Amino acid sequence: MIKNLIRTIIRLIRPYRAGDNSDYWRSRSKCEGQAAVLWTNLYYNAAYREDQRRIIDPYVSKLTSEQKILDIGCGIGVVVEMIDSLNTKVQIDACDFEEMITVAQKNSAVAQRANLIASPAESYHAGDKAYDLIISSACLSAIRDDEKRAQAIKNCAEMVKESGGILMIDPWHSWRFLARAKCNVRSLNRIMAAHGFEINHHSGVIFWPLRTLLSNSNSSEKTTQRYYALGEKLMKLMGKRTWSDYKILYYTRCKAS
Repeated sequence: MIKNLIRTIIRLIRPYRAGDNSDYWRSRSKCEGQAAVLWTNLYYNAAYREDQRRIIDPYVSKLTSEQKILDIGCGIGVVVEMIDSLNTKVQIDACDFEEMITVAQKNSAVAQRANLIASPAESYHAGDKAYDLIISSACLSAIRDDEKRAQAIKNCAEMVKESGGILMIDPWHSWRFLARAKCNVRSLNRIMAAHGFEINHHSGVIFWPLRTLLSNSNSSEKTTQRYYALGEKLMKLMGKRTWSDYKILYYTRCKAS
């Protein structure tokens, strides 16, 4: 915990750096297990995954066998498995860097369930295929190159059906300490509005002050679970929109006036 506090202080004084961080994420694919896409504290990852499953459940469970989901920036396939556990009928496409897809393909359950596509988010466009739901699990917010992020968002907007939606569980922040890509929800809403989308739901998950201390610490399972739960309670009292690290955002097409 002390070492992680020191790292946190260093991050506070280190300036935000924009630019292409593709190589960083490609290299992360070599990390063991979910550390490839989340943090090094596996107990913290497990606690978050439980919340993530709860968040996507109402959006995924209602879809039929004729409907399609895109998991954009699917990483090693954890969300694909989650979707399958919630809905065994829905069709799943999932894209990410080739390095991540290679890892995902080694999981036979993921490989059999989803159409895995080796492509960066900004390069993937399904053409005439349209999706009923696109899920970004900390993908779009992780693209630090402004042009690539804008292209990825544009592609998502174009690939969603008229009756579909885009679910983002992403750390959108303008504060450089928390920002992956320096873009907050207000700015994102303007971007989505330009593509003809409006915010339908706005909430949050992960109390960021404790996330910075716990997520890469060597805290025990009991300690991690206790403080993760405490953080979520504090966030509920203090305001999820302000104190959440990951913003839960659901966008649908603007209704005709």
